[in-house]
Amino acid sequence: MNPGNAKARPAAAQAPSKDAAPSRLAWLYSGAALLTLELSLAGPSGRCAGWVILPRAGGASADSALRRALQAAGFGTLLLDLLSETEAADPAAAFDTALLAGRLAAATRWLSQQPEARGKRLGYLAGGPASGAALRAAAELGNLVAAVVTLAGRVDLAADCLAAVAAPTLLVVNRRDRLVLAANRDAARRLNSASRLVVAPSFRYLRQSLKDPSVLSALLSVEWLSLHVAGVVPAPSQRPSILSLLGVAPVRGRAAAAATV
Repeated sequence: MNPGNAKARPAAAQAPSKDAAPSRLAWLYSGAALLTLELSLAGPSGRCAGWVILPRAGGASADSALRRALQAAGFGTLLLDLLSETEAADPAAAFDTALLAGRLAAATRWLSQQPEARGKRLGYLAGGPASGAALRAAAELGNLVAAVVTLAGRVDLAADCLAAVAAPTLLVVNRRDRLVLAANRDAARRLNSASRLVVAPSFRYLRQSLKDPSVLSALLSVEWLSLHVAGVVPAPSQRPSILSLLGVAPVRGRAAAAATV
């Protein structure tokens, strides 16, 4: 596959659902694969804080509450499935990381040239096998990707290129997910010094009520992307950030660094 040969069909408008940001669809050829892209932007493009690309490799789509949280923070979002319907029927297809990373890189280059995203910084937010594709694409694209967040990610699928990822990367894992946790701890040793590992603590220890575990992932993701994509630095007078409350430490020099409270 040659991502440089990617071609896009004309975009089509899509009526926004209740409480959702206005969106449009576009179709992008990457090699022989036809990808469907859903772009959502809550306000004028001039006020956009940056764009967050949410890739998936089959399976469930990105949580709607997470997307709304990103949009409320001023981000445009691009949602895409890296697999065709036919490919998604094959469980092994989600683990062809090199192929999926190439498709994600093509979609990222395409987005960077769109009028509403031109000149804006871009980030990735991915989970499961798509996390491996996101990290591999970030390694390939260099400074075009400003930040990466992985949620319970199969980051081991990009183990051979983690040292080449320039983007600050946040790895978020639940402490009960032992297999994924081990892979993320290993990945943390290889990532750049601006990256962080968060092991989600038991919610009873948090001072705020988080009835849904996905709320913590949303808070962490928005904060990380706001800092590294939008460039928003909290003022000293503001309440402590969720990352600082969790006591996250740099991954290098402390291989077992984890946000446990």
